[in-house]
Amino acid sequence: MKTSGKIITKNPKELNNAGKKYFERGQVEQAIKSFKEALELEPEFYEGWCNLGVVYQKLNRFKEAIDCYNKNISHYAQNPFALKNLALCYSLVGDTKKALEIARTLSGEGDSWETYFNLGTTCQIAGEIE
Repeated sequence: MKTSGKIITKNPKELNNAGKKYFERGQVEQAIKSFKEALELEPEFYEGWCNLGVVYQKLNRFKEAIDCYNKNISHYAQNPFALKNLALCYSLVGDTKKALEIARTLSGEGDSWETYFNLGTTCQIAGEIE
């Protein structure tokens, strides 16, 4: 339900969808608010955790993104998108050991070029390759 530009709902999926739309329009703070409201209503809503992580990652708030991705995978352990982003965020905060641990678990995940790119980037940051 929409009233004067504000989304008023108690449905986590609707709040999550609103958050994605806000983010697409560049309304980052409103997106964060929508995702957080969805997660207050349903703390195990893994999609909301992942989307909030994406927003924080785009804002270079990597530690907050890591927290969100970890919460996502605690509810949906095999989410390759969250795991790829989690590995990347760990490498960007300097925890290359953790980043490599996660990236290596994904190396056979659908043989995605992104997985191998992230693994290579993480190895390069860790100094394992030049």
